[in-house]
Order: sequence, then structure tokens, then C-alpha cells
Amino acid sequence: MTEVSRDRLRELLDAVLADEVDDRTAMARRAYASPYHFSRLVRRGTGESPVALQRRVILERAAWRLRNGESVTEVALGEGYDGADFPARGGRDLATLVRRHEAVAPRWIDTVQRIADEGRWADVLIDALCDPPESFALGSVVSHVLTYSAYRRQLVRRLLRDLGGAVDNGDPNMWLRERRQPGHHERGDR
Repeated sequence: MTEVSRDRLRELLDAVLADEVDDRTAMARRAYASPYHFSRLVRRGTGESPVALQRRVILERAAWRLRNGESVTEVALGEGYDGADFPARGGRDLATLVRRHEAVAPRWIDTVQRIADEGRWADVLIDALCDPPESFALGSVVSHVLTYSAYRRQLVRRLLRDLGGAVDNGDPNMWLRERRQPGHHERGDR
């Protein structure tokens, strides 16, 4: 199977992410391809169908805008939603954030382990939140997440300590070792 060149993939992404297209046929027309061929090329280059990729990017972009302080209504209208079908913003209290972390952490560890086991560090992903969208190697993304997560983790630990909260020593190795010990249960497993 032939890979999709970076320039052609960029053209395909532009067609998927164009504001004036809302279905596969319009996307394909914009990329000067038949709908069938267009779908095959997009899936080969991104691992997703054009419509699924477009939907995911819209939701990721909306989440980014919400995190940056825009109102739900403003984001919904800006992303083409017209009412109640737009996902609402989740809770922001500490207990909710801890539950989310506990739910996501095992998936993150499993994902990084799978990338390592399959030797996929050089695989490329498309970050559609960049303007224009950019591609990155999985290894660089994992490195970025770990680096910035460490910095943010230390900031949060300091804030919690200043507020009188109980914090551990902050060592991710100890956190991971604790979770791999027999008998450890995630919050949802109890």
C-alpha cells in the first residue's frame, strides 16, 4: 500500500476541514477526487473516515475554545451547531478532575505501552487544532505531554499544598509502581 504524500495529505485535510463543506461528496469535490478515492486516501493518511475526522476536529476545536474561556453558545454557533445538540461543558470541581484523571491515566499508560511495544514512535498524527493543522511524530507528542505534564503537576501540587491539601512526593515512577502493585484498585473498580 502506497503512503499518501505530505502535500497531498495536506490538500485532503484542507478539504475535510473547509468551513463550507458538510458531506463527503463536497469534501471530495474540493480535493478533486471521487468520493470513494477521497475516502480511501483520507483513511490511509489519518486512520479515520473523512466525516469522522471532521466531526472529531470540530469537537476538539470546540473543546479548545471552551477551555480558553469562550461561552458554550458562542462556540456552538461558531462550530455550526444550532442548539441542544452541542455537548455541554463538564464540571470543574477538584473531585471531578481527580475522577477524570483516575479514569484517563490507565488509558494513557496503555497507549504509551502499546506505542512502545509496536515500535510506533515515528508514526505521524495530525494535530488539527493547529492553524494550519500540523503533523507530529508520536514520540515527540509523548515527550511533549510528559514534559508539560511534569511542569503542570508541580504547579498543581504547590497550589494544593498552599491550600492545605495532602500531596505525595510527586514522583511519577512511584505513582506508576503503586498502580501496578497487586491489589491496587482504581476508583471505578472498587
